[in-house]
Amino acid sequence: MRAPWFLILITTPIIHSASSFGQFTTTKSRLHSPFHQIKEIAIDAKRNNFSTAARILFSDLRGGGNENEGNSECVGSAAPEKDSNKGNESWGISLSLFITYLTVMAAKCALPSTLAILSSTNSGLIHQSTKLSRDDVISRLLALSTLSIAAGKIFLGPVIDSLGGIKSLQITLLALVMCLGSIGIAQTCPTLSSLALYIIIVDFGFSSCWAACVKTIREYTEEKRWSKEIGRLAMAARLGNAISFAFFAWLLQWVSSRTPANVVISGVDTSWRWVYRASGAIQLIPLAMLTHFGRKGRDDLAIQKEVKSNKAEQTTTR
Repeated sequence: MRAPWFLILITTPIIHSASSFGQFTTTKSRLHSPFHQIKEIAIDAKRNNFSTAARILFSDLRGGGNENEGNSECVGSAAPEKDSNKGNESWGISLSLFITYLTVMAAKCALPSTLAILSSTNSGLIHQSTKLSRDDVISRLLALSTLSIAAGKIFLGPVIDSLGGIKSLQITLLALVMCLGSIGIAQTCPTLSSLALYIIIVDFGFSSCWAACVKTIREYTEEKRWSKEIGRLAMAARLGNAISFAFFAWLLQWVSSRTPANVVISGVDTSWRWVYRASGAIQLIPLAMLTHFGRKGRDDLAIQKEVKSNKAEQTTTR
């Protein structure tokens, strides 16, 4: 009775794909394509050597590899799980950086979205200067914020190198949450001068985000992925700008439509404060993600350094 070898040829690619789904192979000897195994099974079936064909088929059921790898399969069984965990942590860092730069660039658009309201007299901000008009104060605010960005890029580079990317981003996000949240509260930001101080601090911290993200990419991802990660950061920046302007416009309209009648009669428009409240609140999302995935990434880096040091010691002893 002839063996149904044609059924074996059909089912082998399916079983091979199912057994290797979600797993990472550890050695090149295990990376056999389904078509290569079909050829082996066909040759064995034509020679009436059905035991070898069946052994190749059942090796796929056990998780891949050829018939001579029964002993080595147990040795490398822990490696795929480790590589899978490492990949998940790496993509967790990648997603955290994407969300970080998206939310930071979104918060950067809060000032342009509310500039017209801030320069008006019904913004609720007290103007204390007698020599400068409100427009003069706003113009100087924009000039100083630009200088603070330039100063941050110059002076924060060595700080990021010493602290590391994750820690630098965490400090920056905390500062953004505090400053933007303070702008959103009338008691902590009652005047134009206090607004200018908060904006200068925000822009100073904002200037470090790109360098800190690039530093994190270099610390936690493989070199072959650096260009893709930087491309994702650039995409996050443009996406954050587009989403934030649309969202802030909707938020201003929504808050204005729900302002009490007595506030509307008084002529004070405090709807712009909700923009800064939202800008500060969304920074908590990347802060939590960086804290979670950064802790796992540091543990993985410590293990890698220990392995490298052990290998170096073994090499020197030999």
